[in-house]
Amino acid sequence: MSINIAKKYIDFSDQCLTQYMKMIAGGKVSQANFKKILITYNGVKYYNYYPNTLRNKNSNINYYLNETIRKLYSNYSEVKIREIFNLVKFVLSLDSIHHDQIEGAVITATTLRTDKTDEKEFTEKLTKLLKEHLTRKLKYLSEFKTDTFKLKYVRTSNLRVTLVSLDYDIKFPTLYSEF
Repeated sequence: MSINIAKKYIDFSDQCLTQYMKMIAGGKVSQANFKKILITYNGVKYYNYYPNTLRNKNSNINYYLNETIRKLYSNYSEVKIREIFNLVKFVLSLDSIHHDQIEGAVITATTLRTDKTDEKEFTEKLTKLLKEHLTRKLKYLSEFKTDTFKLKYVRTSNLRVTLVSLDYDIKFPTLYSEF
């Protein structure tokens, strides 16, 4: 059951990130390549498919994303690869955004986007989308707060670190408790 819960959350995050990438990058990063980048991202962040080469999770994510992007865009110049990496890194950072960071993220997205027309419409649409997705994620996580299953998460001083506590109260029948 826990794998299904995590898979559902990760799938929703992937859908959100794909929407953000389409809005911000336009056609700069193809959907097929972004899907491969998402597989790498999820493999490092959630599944630990890749060995830890650096000290923290963000550095590992950046390291493996950089490798994947270099493989996918091997025929591009170093400047273009760096540009795509920075764009992908920003879009993926929207996965762990909080309400108080939305305004700054929208301003950054406005400067990074390829199509500079209708800036006001883009800003409004992205702000609405970020708020909606964040609310849906928080609602999904809050569904698990019951008397038997408790999920608590608290932000720390580091913006990208969250302390998670998971409690599951199980009562065994007396028949099994004697063994």
